[in-house]
Amino acid sequence: MSSPMPYTMSPSAMLETPDVASMLIEAPIDNRNKWMNMLNKWDSQPPQPLELYELVKEGIPCQKIRLKFWTRLLDCKDASSRFPGLFNKLSNSKQHDEETELYIKKDVHRTFPQFLLFASEDSPGQKAMTKILLAYAYYDDKVGYVQGMAFLAGFLYLTVYMSHHNLNTIDDVEHFYSSNPNPNLDEDTIHEATFWLFMQLFQHRKYSLKDVYRPGLPRLHLVTYMIDTLLRDSLPKVHQHLENQCLVPQAYISPFVIALFTNRFAYSTSALLFDMFLTDGWRVITRTMVGLIDYTKGMILKKNTAEIIPFLYSISATLTPKELLNVSTRVKLDDKTIHSYMALYEKSLPTVERNKIAEYRRSRRKIIAATRRSQIYTKVLDTLQL
Repeated sequence: MSSPMPYTMSPSAMLETPDVASMLIEAPIDNRNKWMNMLNKWDSQPPQPLELYELVKEGIPCQKIRLKFWTRLLDCKDASSRFPGLFNKLSNSKQHDEETELYIKKDVHRTFPQFLLFASEDSPGQKAMTKILLAYAYYDDKVGYVQGMAFLAGFLYLTVYMSHHNLNTIDDVEHFYSSNPNPNLDEDTIHEATFWLFMQLFQHRKYSLKDVYRPGLPRLHLVTYMIDTLLRDSLPKVHQHLENQCLVPQAYISPFVIALFTNRFAYSTSALLFDMFLTDGWRVITRTMVGLIDYTKGMILKKNTAEIIPFLYSISATLTPKELLNVSTRVKLDDKTIHSYMALYEKSLPTVERNKIAEYRRSRRKIIAATRRSQIYTKVLDTLQL
């Protein structure tokens, strides 16, 4: 297994997470029937992208529906059925790297410490995160564990925990856990459901979060470039101010993108961002970051180098789901612009890096083709009842 991958995020950046008071879920429009009908008909009548995105913007009425929705988009059921028992094998392995385990526990200790569910080493949240992150690091030893993953694992665990206990707000979680520190529920079920969300978030070809964390951080660099370029094109005055303050894009973009804002936003806001991200992909992250800067540009233009990043952190922590919808739609980003930026990014890379990207894409295409052939073969066998 590879050693933990270092990532230069300051301890203060990891610790300054939103407080409990800012993490209450705003009740969405009661559209439960719409959601249930859509989920029940998913196989026979897959929803159209625009229809789905509009429904997401209306809001998801409860965590049970949210978990079903995420599980669908990430193809968790299909993945877990193809690899039965994988999580148990990985989590029970005796071959975990000790250095990786120590590094994970160090980060887990400072992930969502404001919540009782994550507050101590023996808390359900810390134990779950450690187990899930160790299992994934063992599964994908080329990526291993990288700082920032703990927030994603904790966020996903919190969502699954809420769904399984029929809870819908952070206040509900705090009250439930303080009253039932050892609830009569199989924790293994929650751990495995969280693991497959995490696994698919990293491995699914649409999201491929592993490319943010794998050696060289290729997707992190690509998304940072796209955000910086969109910022330059849509907000030139702000972009110039950031340059004048000697702030490189990695300094104020990477701390948000590395954990998909889960280390910055309130839970309810992160949940909505995930709903949109899983529906519409990486453009949501790009638009949200540029939109956040656009939303706060008046204040940013008045601030100096030392003030800008802490200011963005503090504003992010108080952003409501309704404000996120406003922020994420302030700047337009169509397919043509995305392809243009990607071409510019790849052109800016050294030949060696361009060749690596080309080879990686060829490998991905082969894997996808092999997977499709396997799925077709399985369907034929099922039809023949073999």
